[in-house]
Amino acid sequence: MRENQRIKDINPPLQYGMIGGGKDSFIGDVHRKAISFDQKAILVAGCFSRDYKNTLQTGEKLKLERERLYRNYDEMADKEGVRTDRIDFVSIVTPNHTHYEIAKTFLEKGIHIVCDKPLTIETEEAEELAALAREKGLLFAVTYSYTGYPMVKQAREMVKRGEIGEIRVVMGEYPQEWLATPLEKTGHKQASWRTDSKFGGKSNCTADIGTHVENLVSYITGLEITSLCANMDIFGQDRKLDDNVEILVKFNNNATGVFWCSQIAIGYNNGLKVRIFGTKGTIEWEQGHPEGYYEAFANTYSIFINALQKKKAGLTLTDDDLDFTSVEAGVNGVKFINKCLESSQRGAVWVNF
Repeated sequence: MRENQRIKDINPPLQYGMIGGGKDSFIGDVHRKAISFDQKAILVAGCFSRDYKNTLQTGEKLKLERERLYRNYDEMADKEGVRTDRIDFVSIVTPNHTHYEIAKTFLEKGIHIVCDKPLTIETEEAEELAALAREKGLLFAVTYSYTGYPMVKQAREMVKRGEIGEIRVVMGEYPQEWLATPLEKTGHKQASWRTDSKFGGKSNCTADIGTHVENLVSYITGLEITSLCANMDIFGQDRKLDDNVEILVKFNNNATGVFWCSQIAIGYNNGLKVRIFGTKGTIEWEQGHPEGYYEAFANTYSIFINALQKKKAGLTLTDDDLDFTSVEAGVNGVKFINKCLESSQRGAVWVNF
């Protein structure tokens, strides 16, 4: 407690910038509200849209100085990188296909990163970002927000302490109904870009919510996937990307798992559930969306910001300080997507992870 107070006394609130999150954005507003919960960081700069008018309107609404509202992320990285009062970190909340170039640009300027998931489209891109962050000694978080729930952290501790014994079977599911109809044909912004490979990448359902299951299971259990077998379905008319997926999984301790994720499951708004069966007991966690959603995001940012404050104060970071989804875990998420694609495209065969 005294160390946290010391850090607070040494350093004022951090300054951060945001890429994306302009007018009509859903997730950008979630990130800003989450960061504002404890006032440990203040938004001072942004490029909120490819449309500069949108950026100006958003910046005005957020009461930011006009000189720190940028036409594109390259300009923002260049100018913020040389300011004496430059941003401490940047929050990237843009569509999937832009994450790699934006994150790389800011890492090269020595700026810490928080990036929405999935980290990138290609595994090689994700690995390059992880290597660059390590080389430059920068913190890099990926916002798999469900690890921010206190009960998830409690579940992780129970597994670590051996309270359920050796894990045998893991069941994870994440059903949603929001794409049960062709919502993308109505001009719905989220549906439009997520179902379009030019913006969402090579996968929709698996990349959007399947990776949440993968990350959540990995976080709680500490297990590593060794192989998987995936069947990625497309039910929506004229859709090119998956909207339903079933995945069989094998782990490094010989445990097995079944993951199911769907965006066409009528009757479910956001039915994320994980069950972990051990030799001595079982843990089950179900998220009642949107209950605790903003708080989970806030917890993730709070841990990241605390770590960055401590790093700026010249103090050594512990594992507890780094209890947010790392860039390395983000790499695993991208690898998971691509391995599911490989398996499904080959006829739902087992592939090594």
